Amino acid sequence: SYFIKPERFISNYKLGGYLIDFAITNENNKAQIAIECDGANWHNTEQAYSHDLHREKILESQGLNFYRIWSKSWWPDPTKEIERLLKFVGEIDPAALIEEESKIAEE
Repeated sequence: SYFIKPERFISNYKLGGYLIDFAITNENNKAQIAIECDGANWHNTEQAYSHDLHREKILESQGLNFYRIWSKSWWPDPTKEIERLLKFVGEIDPAALIEEESKIAEE
C-alpha cells in the first residue's frame, strides 16, 4: 500500500486568491495537485458549476493538476476513491508517495 507523504499534503491551501481543499506539493513546496471534495448539492446550479470550472482553469494555468472527489462516489466506496487518487498522484509525482513498509519503519 502507498500513502501520500504527510509533509506534502496540505489542507486549505491558498493560491491566487482561491482556497483549495487539499494540495499536494512538490519537493520545493509548490502546489502541483489540487484535490477538491465536492458534493452534488454544490453543483446544483449552472452558475455554481460554471464558477468552479472557471476557477479550475485559472488554477490549472498556474500549473496545478486537478482531482475531484465527488461525495456520491466517496460515500459508497471510500477505499476505491483513495486508490484512484493515489494512482493519479503516482502518475504525476511518484516521489509524493511513500510505501506502507517505509512509513512503519520510520515510526
